[in-house]
Amino acid sequence: MIYSLEAEQSVLGALMLEETVYDQIKETGIVPGDFFKPEHQSIAATIFALSDNGESVDMITVVERLEETREIDSVGGAKYISHLTDIALSTDNAKSYAKIITERSRSRQFKTMGQNVSDLVDERMSSSEIEDYVAQELARISSGSGKSQSMSAAEAAKAVIEELSNGDVTQVYTSGLIDLDRVWYPEPGRLHIIAGRPKMGKSSLPQMYLEANALKGIPGYNATLEMPGKEMAKRHIASLGRMDRAFFKQLDNHPSSEEQYSKLSAGTQIFKELPIETDFCPGANVSDIVNRSRTWLRKQDKYREEGLGLLVVDHLGLISLPGKGNSATEIGDVTKRLKNLAGELNIPVILLCQLNRGVEQRPDKRPMTSDLRDSGRIEEDADTITFVYRDSVYNPDTPDNGIAELITTANRNGDSGTIRVLENLKSSRFDNLQSTYNYQD
Repeated sequence: MIYSLEAEQSVLGALMLEETVYDQIKETGIVPGDFFKPEHQSIAATIFALSDNGESVDMITVVERLEETREIDSVGGAKYISHLTDIALSTDNAKSYAKIITERSRSRQFKTMGQNVSDLVDERMSSSEIEDYVAQELARISSGSGKSQSMSAAEAAKAVIEELSNGDVTQVYTSGLIDLDRVWYPEPGRLHIIAGRPKMGKSSLPQMYLEANALKGIPGYNATLEMPGKEMAKRHIASLGRMDRAFFKQLDNHPSSEEQYSKLSAGTQIFKELPIETDFCPGANVSDIVNRSRTWLRKQDKYREEGLGLLVVDHLGLISLPGKGNSATEIGDVTKRLKNLAGELNIPVILLCQLNRGVEQRPDKRPMTSDLRDSGRIEEDADTITFVYRDSVYNPDTPDNGIAELITTANRNGDSGTIRVLENLKSSRFDNLQSTYNYQD
């Protein structure tokens, strides 16, 4: 059976008999759309709205609200509402019945998905497009992401007040750099761009994001099209142990081998316990990255229980494009897909980009947004854009030797500006200069 009439009637009746039933059934993730019969969806929506607003829920208040919305006749009238309370002789099994409703709802969605796949095959869609559709639908069904997240003005205002009262939980994410967090931190549901010319150390910055958040138990998925997992592990170990990465090649010939062995051991012990997944995926297209990262994150306890996770993609220029049309349009499709994934999973997505060579033709080689290839499409989707710049790459005699500038040129939810950090690329990391902010450990 694609639905259970008895379960739907029993749950609706129980909700009107005992108000505590609402909290019990909400633990199953049930929403009005999970009910099969349209009249039951309307009744459920009315009951849920009353409960969410803290109003009394019983047969009288439900009938009154349905009369106000002029839905009472379409649901069967007050007589049918009364019939529902008569059916629900007990509220004890309401949660079990709600699980039946949600399970049947999922089954119907799977059936629809199968029919749609058959239609896509008939329409001669490519296998990769069909695979992408299936992955998105599976994720939507399993997470309920396709269910409405709309808010009235009153509900949105209440959520803002609660967030301010409880502290902004989104700031659990960090870059590990004090001043950069003051400008922007990896905000969930957002697409963050990090860019730079070669040798600037741009890959070390998102690597630090992965480490800093993994040390707090937040799982991170690194989709790297450029560097194998073993090489990434060396970078993480060097960063976490503050060791010289050259030691991996020199070993006993390193001038401070004993010290480096100690740092290697410390970094390894830390790294092996971190929830970081490195996916070396050369030649992957954006669908591959989206589907694999989504699947992995949904298996992580921290994401399932608290919705926390992080995705890094390194880098845009290596993502396989269909090559069927305008490259700017195809790059825009990639950034749009990654931005949508950030919103769907409500996690930060960090995308690395390289810059055009044109930046090196200017006297001042500090990058600007226009230096991004197809910058218009990227800027349209990006919530933040930050460039990594080291003056010593171009000017060996610079007084800023050992200093990197992190230049934020776009920030939808905050300020732009430049911060200075210590460059420690021998250990694949950056470190704080003395903060210009009043900061206490």
